[in-house]
Amino acid sequence: MEVINIVLQNFSAHLASQNASESTVKNYLADINVFFRYLKNREQPVSLLTLPHLLSPENISHYHHYLISNFPSSTVKRRVSSLNKFVSFIRASHPSPTSSVYPPASVTPTPISPPPPAPVAKPRFNYPFALFVLLTIFISIIGGFIASKLSPRAPIGLVDPSTTHLLP
Repeated sequence: MEVINIVLQNFSAHLASQNASESTVKNYLADINVFFRYLKNREQPVSLLTLPHLLSPENISHYHHYLISNFPSSTVKRRVSSLNKFVSFIRASHPSPTSSVYPPASVTPTPISPPPPAPVAKPRFNYPFALFVLLTIFISIIGGFIASKLSPRAPIGLVDPSTTHLLP
């Protein structure tokens, strides 16, 4: 990892030579360190020898999807931009004998299709509960019907409110 620190120091000096502000340099280095921590967590050895493989389109694409899954889009854009700048610097300052291994100067992650959604279990129809609901409705209807036959009511029609008699 010491060689990577030297590369990062050189990258920092390169950014400063391009008149990048201190905060820009700090953010770029922090973003590149996030990338290296991501690789380390995936148990990929980080060294100058493995750098071409680590910066492969496949690794960068996986990293991009990791960012999308875990961070807001503004953070994703900034980290991808920082990685683009770092890859350009590496390509220019550390030419590889097998330069085809290095990704293009602009990192555009290749799309990886997301895994298919997990099957959703179809809810089972709850027959006992449905029967309970239907019986409750039936009993309330029958109960209302029986209650209406047993209790006296005024006949339906026009009623004079002052006398409560039916109007002719």
